[in-house]
Amino acid sequence: MKVKQEPLYVLLQPEIRHSYWSEQIREGIREGAREGQDPVCAVSLAEKQPELEGKYVLTVGNRIRWLEESVEQLHRRGAHPVIVNAATEPEVEDLAAFLRTMGAKIDGLGQDTLTITGVKALNGVRYT
Repeated sequence: MKVKQEPLYVLLQPEIRHSYWSEQIREGIREGAREGQDPVCAVSLAEKQPELEGKYVLTVGNRIRWLEESVEQLHRRGAHPVIVNAATEPEVEDLAAFLRTMGAKIDGLGQDTLTITGVKALNGVRYT
């Protein structure tokens, strides 16, 4: 019996998606996807997408505002964003700590890969 492979979902920042590096990134992802056995599915938040509920989405970008908006939209669709080469500046760690206080599930704080697991709602908090 052949097991259906789940695709790897990848969201690239627009400036990266339309650059030379886009194909290099995709090729690297394909090579790392169980020796090329897993299909790779590009995600665009502007277009109708396959159901992303409960799916992990590799999110590749370097503009903080784009990452914030992408994570928010993916979260609304029930996806779990995975940010590779994440910034480790104190402001990013403080934001993640604030979101954790509100009930967000964020793994990898202080490392270069963050995994954000969607939750149904965030709680109001006092944070200083």
